[in-house]
Amino acid sequence: MGRIAEVAKQGIGKTCTKDDLIALLKQWDAAHAAIIKEAAETLPDFTSMTVQQIQNECLKNGISISKTKKHFIAELEKLETNPAKPHFMLKGQELQAKIKQFGINKLKTKDILAKDLSSLYDLLSRRIEMEIEWAWSKRG
Repeated sequence: MGRIAEVAKQGIGKTCTKDDLIALLKQWDAAHAAIIKEAAETLPDFTSMTVQQIQNECLKNGISISKTKKHFIAELEKLETNPAKPHFMLKGQELQAKIKQFGINKLKTKDILAKDLSSLYDLLSRRIEMEIEWAWSKRG
């Protein structure tokens, strides 16, 4: 594709000067940086939040506060290194009995909840960045 075709594809006029292009890039960078900064500032500080506050934040954002089988298996692996039956093969009542035997809490820990929320916020941040880039690409 030729240079003129590429410029037209980007919605930049043929009469746009180098200085105009630099100004547009600076504008885009400033807008992008401001949005990312604002998003970062609105992220809660999980270390200062109570478990209940983090649980409420998770529920508000559609994140389960209950552990999954994967979580239980990981904890059982730490607590019982040589089981008669491999932990990943446990199901239903067998798994429930092991959970009860070792006194494993069924709710996620504060660290797991904070990690889940951080992952969600990272995804939302990336989505915002993609939408900004899309909007700038449609400008013209």
